[in-house]
Amino acid sequence: MSAAPQDVSRVRALLPRSSALRDQLSVTAVDVGAADALARYGAVGLGASLTIAQALGVESSVYPRSLALAVVVARPPWTFVVEPSGTRGTRTETLSRLSDGATAVNVFWNVNFRTGCRYWENQEELASFDLVEEEPRPLSDPRLERLRRGLTFTDPARCKAEALVLLERITGARTDWTTTSHPAAVVTDPDRFTSVDPTWLLSTRAPDLGDVEPAGLDDLAARAVDAACGIAGVDRGSLVEQRDALLTLARDLDVRYLIALVRSLDDQMVDPDEFLHKAEAVAAVRARLADDVAERTAGALVHAIAAVPGGWRQLKRILDRV
Repeated sequence: MSAAPQDVSRVRALLPRSSALRDQLSVTAVDVGAADALARYGAVGLGASLTIAQALGVESSVYPRSLALAVVVARPPWTFVVEPSGTRGTRTETLSRLSDGATAVNVFWNVNFRTGCRYWENQEELASFDLVEEEPRPLSDPRLERLRRGLTFTDPARCKAEALVLLERITGARTDWTTTSHPAAVVTDPDRFTSVDPTWLLSTRAPDLGDVEPAGLDDLAARAVDAACGIAGVDRGSLVEQRDALLTLARDLDVRYLIALVRSLDDQMVDPDEFLHKAEAVAAVRARLADDVAERTAGALVHAIAAVPGGWRQLKRILDRV
């Protein structure tokens, strides 16, 4: 095993100079091929290559923020999925899927001073610890304890580089991917179309609806969904009103939106918003299937408003004419 101080100094010099990337990064390594890793991760290839900094720049142009980019680094037999601002790789359900018949490890840090390292094998977590600890906790797995030797994780200025050095020791792959281009992928948030509080969201997007009676609001939502589908170019009558199918369709349109966005930033003649508005229109249809009246009306209206380029102001004008 190589000397820890020299390794940490080398990796610190390789970390992107952007303060945003120094403040937040998630790196997940799994010992399967890139295509398999993406499928397990719930990501879709973009057909373009980006550096980490470029991926973060594209994300800054993206609405909604729940659509994130990752770069995929192939170092056979390992694949690294690097999220500049995402958190998919830190989640238990992601690491469980990734480690099915495999080994998966994630290291991350973010702007909220949360850090961590998680090590999984065969869908079982064998070790986890914070990257900054007053005293490093002994790890139950002696192999990991040996790999961690010389890495203290007590110095905030060095802990990020130490985490990447630990990844090097686990995978045998050097950290040489921080500033070079790699295939990019879209990471969609599974909660993208299941709003936690659609009523609150509606109050921010259409505050003048607060005085409308619930029964009237439900009728308004039904008409708004029909109008939004027409504006977005979605054939309302052709949609299968099944929640899971509609959710899948909306997510697929979200992915196409981000792919189109990347191409538009590269001066290609595409209109990414077309896919975004269609995705929101499909989500509005899905929200109309909810059993709870308040959730149904608020969710449908929130997505219908987002499906219209001019937002609530444009949608209200159309509804007033109907």
